[in-house]
This record gives sequence, structure tokens and C-alpha cells, in this order.
Amino acid sequence: MVPNYRFSARLHYVSSKNDYPPEKCSITFTEGHPDILNAVYNYTHRLDPNTDLNYTQRAEALKFFVHFIGDLHQPLHLTGRFRGGTAAYALFEGRKASLHSIWDSRILLKRINELQQNASSASDYYEESVDYEPYINHIITMMSKTWRLQKKSWVTCAQEMVQSSAESDQLPFHGDDMEMNAPIPPMSPIACASYWSQYVNKLNCEFVWDGFEKGKELGEGDYYNRIRESYLIEKLLGMAGYRMAAVLNALFVE
Repeated sequence: MVPNYRFSARLHYVSSKNDYPPEKCSITFTEGHPDILNAVYNYTHRLDPNTDLNYTQRAEALKFFVHFIGDLHQPLHLTGRFRGGTAAYALFEGRKASLHSIWDSRILLKRINELQQNASSASDYYEESVDYEPYINHIITMMSKTWRLQKKSWVTCAQEMVQSSAESDQLPFHGDDMEMNAPIPPMSPIACASYWSQYVNKLNCEFVWDGFEKGKELGEGDYYNRIRESYLIEKLLGMAGYRMAAVLNALFVE
């Protein structure tokens, strides 16, 4: 990790006290805590053109915002069990891998291969050689057809959360011009991370940890088939992109 960004290590995850999937999935927003929920709120605020931040600072905020919105839609970033799955190991297409890496990339690569009817396995398919465009177009098509009626709800936020977030103060998480404990203006409810995270967190109980066993093959059978048949990976990617675009439009489109 680049030394100047060591402060961001804690911002990629959130761990809640009563969360232990698959027995119980729970996520708690703690205002000002250095975690992914607060980070999304913070960098949404730092992107706002009405702030007095300069171009470089806002460009940095955009990079963080895009990254954290992506992380927010990977279920293992929203649970502390086995360090978000980084310390839980299984097999995927015959190769040992952490549960976190399986959900970060292995399942995605396998889904891309299946869409393109590629004979190679995800284990032999390097990310640098992947043609993502057909898969992206596939997701866009599903959003315009399969999830056409659902997607409007993806960018809503519970009214009580909008009110509470608009009334609260937020702490910044950046390392360039302010101390970690310096207050900034109220966090923006435009990106409702605490509300959006509830659905993704529950997937740890419904999919990610349900059926997981140490050393078990997860690239086939019931575990993988449920993911494939529900189009879960595609839906999460669609949600992330749609929400990201909605936040940026709210900030920059007049």
C-alpha cells in the first residue's frame, strides 16, 4: 500500500458486533467510525462542487468514491467474519483460494467465461486478458429488461435515514489537508450507504456463507448454481453502477 494512503486500509470494510453469517446477518452504522459506510458518505461530500476543495482533492475523492461504491456491493466487505473471508479458504475450480478472492474475482471470471462460452476455467483466465465489454452489455440489457421496474428502488433511501444523516456531523477520512478527527459539514444523504448496505449484508447469510465449508469446492454444485441462476453477481454490479451514476448525476447535473 502507498504510504500516503495507509489511512484508508480500514475504510474498505465494516464489521458489526451482532453479525455472524450464516446464523445472523446484521450491519450497524456508527457515525464517524473509520469504515466503508462512513467513507462513502465522506467522499460523496468531498466530491460536491459546492465545497471549497481544489481540483486535485476532488479528483482523489472521485477515485475513492468509485472504489468504495464497488466494495459496498461485495458482501464480504460488509462482514467481519474470518476477516471478511480473507482467512476462510475453500476450492474454486480445483484451486485453493480465500472466500474473499472467490467473491472478488473468481466467480466473476467464471460468469464471463460462461457468457462467452469460453472453454477455459476461471483459474486459467487472467484478468488482464478478459474482454469485459460483452459482459457489461449483458448487464446493461438485464437492467433494461429483467430489472427495469426494480432499478428505480436501487437509488432510494429510507426517509428516516435521510433525515438522520442530514442532521449529523461526519468525520473526514483522508490524509492530505486535514487531521483524521477534524469535523466537516453534515454528510450527504445522496449516497445512502447505510441503507444500501443492508441488502448486501444479508447476502452473506443467503449466499456467501450458506453452504461454505473449509476446503469445499465452490465452483460447482448447489453453491455455485444458486449464484448463477439468480444472476446475483450481475445484479450487484448493476446496482453499483446505477447507484454510482445516480450520485454523480445528483452532484453535477443541473
